[in-house]
Amino acid sequence: MPAGRPFIFDREDIKEKAKEYLESEGYKTITAFCVKYRISRKHFYNLMNEDKELLHIGEAIQLEREQALEDGGLSGGMNSGMARFALAQCGWSEKQEIKQDHTSKGESLNATVKFVTNKPT
Repeated sequence: MPAGRPFIFDREDIKEKAKEYLESEGYKTITAFCVKYRISRKHFYNLMNEDKELLHIGEAIQLEREQALEDGGLSGGMNSGMARFALAQCGWSEKQEIKQDHTSKGESLNATVKFVTNKPT
């Protein structure tokens, strides 16, 4: 007999509930799904690694979250700083690239500033 408390839902139950959650209205996160159904995130991610269909559902939940953050940050419906912070938690990053060309003959300084936003693939 396995040790510990048994899970309330088996893999198929969780998969069905995740499909329903994905189709529901509102802002979605994997954390909110796990809280709603009282399962640990670690258990959910383990199931995602074992089941391709559940993996695709989980990725779709994450993509909807990213889209909501993008839309909210761009439209002004959400604090842009908070949207940037949350997108960083999704794997997005920002960096500044500065290229400077110097000459020693008294010519003007050429500088290029480029802002790069990396979106996870």
